[in-house]
Amino acid sequence: MKIENRSLCINLKYCSTCCQCIAICPEQALSWDSIAPISFDKTNYPSPIQLDELFRERRTIRDFKKDKIDRAILEQIVSYASYAPTHNFSFRAIIIDDPEVIGKIESAIYRFTKRLYRFLYKPKVIHWMVRVFAPKSEFEYLKAKPKLKKSIERGRAF
Repeated sequence: MKIENRSLCINLKYCSTCCQCIAICPEQALSWDSIAPISFDKTNYPSPIQLDELFRERRTIRDFKKDKIDRAILEQIVSYASYAPTHNFSFRAIIIDDPEVIGKIESAIYRFTKRLYRFLYKPKVIHWMVRVFAPKSEFEYLKAKPKLKKSIERGRAF
């Protein structure tokens, strides 16, 4: 971006449509898709110490409570995802909070996982092929095996 003849010029050859220019514009002069830009209150930003603690404390969660999350909270979380730097402005999300639908999806994933395990891990020839033709991938292959096996033994997807 540069200013020529008192107006903003954007060289689209270099624009990745990340919209960072909208987020950092000090005058809120830019917008995308007719959505008005907003001014950010930098006093609300977390401190470097707070970010450091947050990132070091973060862990993957694999066991969840059975409590149902309020739909409004789910919609708010999804709206935050639209700000992620994906370079994809057609981001869409579907919130599924119906236990029956979730059960059907989990069942389909389980059946797929079971087939995947039977196809990729039961036959010893597949492991041999990975070892011979992709030795650098053997570690990843072996790392996934117990996870798939455990999920099948539990009778459900991950």
